[in-house]
Amino acid sequence: MSQNSPSPADNARSLFARSFDSAASSVAQAPLTYVVSGEETDHYGGCVVVGLSEHHVAVAVGPGEGDRVDVVGVEDQAEVAERLTGLVASLVQRQLVPRTTSGLHVAISCPAEIGAGLGRDEAIDAACVVALVDDPAEADIVPHRARLSELCAQSAAAHAHRPHLRGRYTAILRGTPGNLSVIDYGDGSVTQVSAPTGYSAAVITGEHPSTSERDQEELQRRAFIDAACHAFAADPLRTLPDAHDRVLKHLAAVHDFDSSTDLPSVETAHGWLSRLEREIDRTQAAALALRSRRVAQLWPVLTEGAQDAPDNQVAQAAVRAGATAAIGLCTDVALAYVEVAQAQSWLADLTSYSVVWLGTGEPARRVSPED
Repeated sequence: MSQNSPSPADNARSLFARSFDSAASSVAQAPLTYVVSGEETDHYGGCVVVGLSEHHVAVAVGPGEGDRVDVVGVEDQAEVAERLTGLVASLVQRQLVPRTTSGLHVAISCPAEIGAGLGRDEAIDAACVVALVDDPAEADIVPHRARLSELCAQSAAAHAHRPHLRGRYTAILRGTPGNLSVIDYGDGSVTQVSAPTGYSAAVITGEHPSTSERDQEELQRRAFIDAACHAFAADPLRTLPDAHDRVLKHLAAVHDFDSSTDLPSVETAHGWLSRLEREIDRTQAAALALRSRRVAQLWPVLTEGAQDAPDNQVAQAAVRAGATAAIGLCTDVALAYVEVAQAQSWLADLTSYSVVWLGTGEPARRVSPED
């Protein structure tokens, strides 16, 4: 975005005024995020490394009519409105907003150049919560932000049509400028590590970007994990001792008892659990390399993770062009790390792809008209 271009917050504020013939009562922005490692382990209770990009989603909100949430600015208005309706209800139930808060007008401004794989929905949810709840005096209080991130994740699990990532909400609301967030569900810790110096992160998009295939597999895996958590009264499943063997034995018994069960086969579940365990080990190794600033040890870990995941042609093209490491985010979308000194020559070899530099961002915050 050039210096003369209106900011996402300005766009959201203007869109709100045009659409609802009134001024927004509050505007907030939240960064789009990228997952460096561990995305698939989020629901299992693993470890996730998430970065904040310089690209933001802005949300302008104001009182609406009745109990309806009206949304403008996105193509999937009905789906977003349904999700935000559930989010507002959760805020009311937690007594974070007045009980009179039901109807809501929402205007959303998203970066036009950013596509799939960067947590647009999580950014919208977080920005909406900050616009409705966040008191500037509490904006930097960790327990307050932790409560908001948990609320967003729980509401998304109940009301969203696609899988959302708890780690993205945590990074958006609890991250710090210029750093990566390391979320380890094993001990509940959220720590900050410096982004790799001397390297730039970029998202590369091919002709047919889509999250549908990855979302479908993730929904199936989450249903299996939820069933196992229920069977063993363990949440997250990672905390269950000998989880791999015990869950597979239980699953085999379920199939013996009910051959029509919707649960996956033992072979499929074994593959999922094995990959999750390997990904947790890799993510912890990546976090250690980042904490110790031994960046050279990070790239083999990311490369191994890319090889363990389904083939991503865009990631492979990025590596052939000279990227130090590249991982698939979803179909036809990849995240690449490139040495700053080689960035322009690397970019010249990817003319058939859309490339957006991610930069470094800041956590979600309210935006005043003077900002």
